[in-house]
Amino acid sequence: MAICAALLGQAGGVLADSDGAGTLASERLNEAVARARRNEFDDAGAVLCAQDIGQPLEACDARVARSGAGTAAVRVDFPNGFSRILKFSDGGFVSANATMSGVGTDIDWQRDGDRLILRVDDQRYELDGAFVFGPMYDR
Repeated sequence: MAICAALLGQAGGVLADSDGAGTLASERLNEAVARARRNEFDDAGAVLCAQDIGQPLEACDARVARSGAGTAAVRVDFPNGFSRILKFSDGGFVSANATMSGVGTDIDWQRDGDRLILRVDDQRYELDGAFVFGPMYDR
């Protein structure tokens, strides 16, 4: 299982920002998630998703709230109205919000070129890295 291992530094047991600017990675992620919950998005588009095991991937509406340094929250809306927030920090996937489908921490993910391929509980997602992290995306 791939884990976002690129968070650099420790400051009193809290993961610190790798750019030295003083903003903690956890603060950036909390900001992105809060913006997503307030419907304050930087971009909108479509991603591939499947809600259940064995279901084929289909286009789902998605919106992204970015807060810099590879940190973002992506809200994916399935055709049936179910939504989930996917959380990214320091260029990698870290978790999703808890829903009736699961707690959002049973995850697996990988990169395939510029694509991010995720599994959260029984759901699957494929997202373009530039959509998640912005046009200056540098994997």
